Amino acid sequence: MATYAVGDIHGQYHLLVALFDRVGFDFRNDRLISVGDVIDRGTDTGLLLEKLYEGSRDGWFSAIKGNHEELLLSYWREPDRYRENYLDPGFGGRPTVEALEKSKKGKSFWSGSRPGHFTWK
Repeated sequence: MATYAVGDIHGQYHLLVALFDRVGFDFRNDRLISVGDVIDRGTDTGLLLEKLYEGSRDGWFSAIKGNHEELLLSYWREPDRYRENYLDPGFGGRPTVEALEKSKKGKSFWSGSRPGHFTWK
């Protein structure tokens, strides 16, 4: 059993898959911990969220909330206040919002219930 920590995935599903292949990740026995910034900027955010949702459900994935997750939660709570910052192309929130709007799970992917963490429902 191995535990891997990774940060700044930023919606890059294909890079995560390459990492799994490179280390020979065993989904039955290994664990992946994200140390923040799973979302935003990437072109594969929807696929990435689906895979990590499965990982959370199956017990091989957990995460610590980064500034991108924190701003997404702020945007959902107060969209008018945070829209300009979160959807700014430099910050890259639009791909995440679009992926979650297309997903059947939508906002249910996320919960800000624990300080510093996010929970996958």
